[in-house]
Amino acid sequence: DNIPRDAKEHLASPVAGSASPLQETPKNIDDIELPFPWSDEELQEVFRKFDADKDGEVHKDDLPAMLQYIGARKALEDVKRIANSQTNYATLNFEEFLEFMSKFREFDVERLREEFKQADTDGSGFLDFDELHHLLHQLGYAPTAQSSLEAMQEIDADGNGEVSLLEFEGLREYLRKTEGMTKDDVEELRILYDKSTGRSSGDREPVAEEIWRVTMYLGYSVPLNEIQEIAKQVDSDGNNDISFSEMLKLIRRVREEEKADMVEVLSQHGSNPAALPIEDLGLALSDLGYFVSEEVVFEILDVLGAQENEDSLTLDELANFMRRYRLTEGFTQEELDELGDTFQKESRGPNSALRTLDVGRVLRWYGFSRTVQQVQNLVKWIDFDCSGELELTEFLKLMRRMYQDEAKARYSVFDSFANKHTGEIPASAVPCALTRLYGAEPNPEFVEVALDKVASDVASGKQERRKSNASETPLVGEETENTIEATPLSYLNRVNFENFFKHYRQLVVDEIHAN
Repeated sequence: DNIPRDAKEHLASPVAGSASPLQETPKNIDDIELPFPWSDEELQEVFRKFDADKDGEVHKDDLPAMLQYIGARKALEDVKRIANSQTNYATLNFEEFLEFMSKFREFDVERLREEFKQADTDGSGFLDFDELHHLLHQLGYAPTAQSSLEAMQEIDADGNGEVSLLEFEGLREYLRKTEGMTKDDVEELRILYDKSTGRSSGDREPVAEEIWRVTMYLGYSVPLNEIQEIAKQVDSDGNNDISFSEMLKLIRRVREEEKADMVEVLSQHGSNPAALPIEDLGLALSDLGYFVSEEVVFEILDVLGAQENEDSLTLDELANFMRRYRLTEGFTQEELDELGDTFQKESRGPNSALRTLDVGRVLRWYGFSRTVQQVQNLVKWIDFDCSGELELTEFLKLMRRMYQDEAKARYSVFDSFANKHTGEIPASAVPCALTRLYGAEPNPEFVEVALDKVASDVASGKQERRKSNASETPLVGEETENTIEATPLSYLNRVNFENFFKHYRQLVVDEIHAN
């Protein structure tokens, strides 16, 4: 038996949230004994994973990554200090690793006690939900409010809506096992995981490329190479296949890294590093890899309701915005309704689904010209159950990808033509930019009309008044004002170029519909 003696004693004690009755919370939380959270099997697994050359030892430098793998907090300097106090050698065998985990646990528990005391502002020995959720984020976890609430309900044995230190440790263990996700999250991921194997029996584990498809399906903007790198870190047996538990770890890492990116984005926009100005939200989203129209931005903000400050978003508010964005697939409600109507008109068969030829026809209707082979590849990418058909949910995700890919390419094209100092492109370069974007020469008449519309928009102050009333903001291509005589623009900044593209694209789509 390889579990340290003190760890055995902890394992023998009742675990918070289990069927065993919880001990009554002592007045002094320093007297509460907390269980050792990791099983012998878990520790053996993580040791085998990081024993790369299979010599029965792991390097000290790998200890922070090993702790992260098993869901523990990694404090780099503290980990180094504990490991160096244990041995002067650069590596640890399994017995030494178990000893390290025992010492790390002692340190982690003492740190947890102090942080719990600080969060317990009234000294009652309990935390309410707000205190709990704040402490979880402070400790480095990244649960949503819903997952925190579910975890609290799971371990709050007496149902008093408050959590003791012992219950809190049980809550940390619960979040560690669920990777900080809600039951609905886990259920959805289980379905996608089974589908990604190509067969519901799940007798073949997916590889990193297939898990990348899952993250794209869920609405995350993570490059394949990053998913492959994370997959290497969570692949416990090194066989390049991803088990379901490993996929949960991978998705958790994706969420954690996106949260870290959000923190970085907040620090780059505005004077307050803890608040993102609403006027910079579009740029911040593009920094995160998402390209969202102003119409969608203001509709989501309207649905989310009042913020702490009407002119900015906190980190939690930005995270809520992103969850809503994924829920709507990045479309306004009117756009979702239109896409749904189109799907109902074009779908067929007992399952009311779109086949490959149907998908190609619908894409052309929305201005996306693709070859049959390209459409087949798109359907294959989104069709997890390999049915050869797309249901409504899959169709909406496909359309989100089409618009997102187009926007990403558009941003790249603009950057390639823009002056590095002014951030503008000459109006005369717009046809060349469209040629590079579409791979074919644009309609010169449409270019001229769209440029005139942008000049009119600028003259009327239309772009500057978007924020004043989101409900009056027209949808892409919708015109509600008479064209205003305006001086043609000689140069376009990114906002002007995006507005130009909306007008140009709508003219192209209108022509397709007319024919």
